[in-house]
Amino acid sequence: MTKTNYIQVVNIQVYPYEYSTYFHQDFPTLDKFTNCKHFLLDPDQNRIAVAVDLLNVEWMNPDFVPNSVNMAVELRLDDEVVASKDFAVCFSPGVEEMHPRVYLDLTDYELSTECEYEIWVRALRNRNPICTKTIRFFKSGPIKDFMSIRSGYFYTSGQKLRCLERAETDYGDCFALDLANDQRCWNEIPELEGWLYDNKGNRQRLEAFYDDYDVKAKTFRAIFPVKLNPDLHSGHVYIEFSILGHVFGGLVVQTSMANEEGVFAPDEFVTIPGYTFEKGLAVLDKRGERTSKGSIARKQLENMVGLSNVKRKLSDCDHLMRFFLMRKRQGLPVQPFPLHALFLGSPGTGKTTVAKLMGALLKDAGVLSKGHVVVKERASLINQYYGSGEQRTHDAIEEAQGGILFIDEAYQLYAPNEPKDPGKDVIRSLLTVLADEQNRDIMVILAGYTEPVLKMLEMNPGLSSRFPRSNHYVFDDYTPDELIEIARRYFMSNSYQLTPDAEKALCSLLRSDYEHRQKDFGNARHVMNIIQTGILPSMARRISHATAPDRDALSLIQASDIPAPRFLELPAPSHRPLGFAA
Repeated sequence: MTKTNYIQVVNIQVYPYEYSTYFHQDFPTLDKFTNCKHFLLDPDQNRIAVAVDLLNVEWMNPDFVPNSVNMAVELRLDDEVVASKDFAVCFSPGVEEMHPRVYLDLTDYELSTECEYEIWVRALRNRNPICTKTIRFFKSGPIKDFMSIRSGYFYTSGQKLRCLERAETDYGDCFALDLANDQRCWNEIPELEGWLYDNKGNRQRLEAFYDDYDVKAKTFRAIFPVKLNPDLHSGHVYIEFSILGHVFGGLVVQTSMANEEGVFAPDEFVTIPGYTFEKGLAVLDKRGERTSKGSIARKQLENMVGLSNVKRKLSDCDHLMRFFLMRKRQGLPVQPFPLHALFLGSPGTGKTTVAKLMGALLKDAGVLSKGHVVVKERASLINQYYGSGEQRTHDAIEEAQGGILFIDEAYQLYAPNEPKDPGKDVIRSLLTVLADEQNRDIMVILAGYTEPVLKMLEMNPGLSSRFPRSNHYVFDDYTPDELIEIARRYFMSNSYQLTPDAEKALCSLLRSDYEHRQKDFGNARHVMNIIQTGILPSMARRISHATAPDRDALSLIQASDIPAPRFLELPAPSHRPLGFAA
């Protein structure tokens, strides 16, 4: 893109509207603007609102001296100006972006559906535009007059697939929609939009382009490049399709099963108003294609940051359990295997998260009837009254039947120098459950720092024999690169972006904290604490001083939002030469 003086036009967004519906407002709210180029023509439309995204290419130049630039937005038909609006821009030093909005008054002009218009943005002193956008209007009518769905599928390496084997694809994996245009000419096909919904109900716009025209059959294909986030799109996704703002179809697609060749028929495209993850499951149930929680858990475990040792051991356990399940279904004998486990490691290394995934895997393999996880710790199992621990432990065991009883910081239950410590009641009750070979519909996980938990088992042979070494899962501290990746995934899944300088500052902070970590270092919990109590509050304070911040400003994290490292790296001392200076 060309630039005038120090200003660059990055993007133009448009919204046609009828002025009287907005009373005394000069233009619509920012969420009305769109990158679309095609619009339905309302007979009462008399204005076109234009949002211009401007960039100050000199914003980092300390010698930058701003000056006001007079600019214009024009609506053109061929070489004639249909409507125009002038505006002035002057960036302050250090300001990178501006997003002025202007409107073009069409009170004395009637828009046409027979031609294409151009939006120009130019400097008044220049005749040529800095940036242009072509727009077109279509008459209102039934969506079927524009196009109808023939089939849909993922298109990967020449194959047509009904689902994806992995939850993260590159842009070579596209969703294709085969369409028919029965009523109109090829040059009258309006642009198509796709919307990808994640597990939280948030949506992302998908750009579409047309391909594979068959003029005789009046069919063509729309291609949607898709980028799936493993944290937000595990299990299944919902893709919705619209023309000129009107939804004409939607499709629920699985993302965590093995690739299955085939296409989706027209009757499988079901629009889901107010889409939620649960509504997507209901559609899969009706099609008989619901993904098991175990399959989703395997994919979530695979996509977790780090934990290579834990993943390998859990994968071996999963394979063994499913092997025994297949033998059982064939009437073959199945040997009982130890279920109870130790989760050893520092806080924030994913122990509770993995326990929940393990519950889903055990239920999927038929080992546990429910697969839920009940989390307890010393404070929730005992109180100040002597003897209360036994009853509370019994209640916790009953609550966890069919699932997992997860006791965090379990070593706090063992106090060898305190004969009357109520933690002994809890351990005694647990031993009863652990020794009951008939009660195999519950799993007990003791979690905490490695050394204290192992020491507790050494001092109590009854406990130690119930937790074989094969069921010891060691959760290593995250490396600096893994901590940085955890932060990146959080920002991506919550629609934040880091400037290059902000990412550099964040890497420096996390590496410094890792190098100076103490025994109680919180790992992923430490990262979340920095983000939620440091970065986001700092960003909020900065944004509070901005005037009408737009979507980009509310999403972009600057280097100034990142806390400075608490531990300064001091330069190595210089060695002064002996003797006298000359």
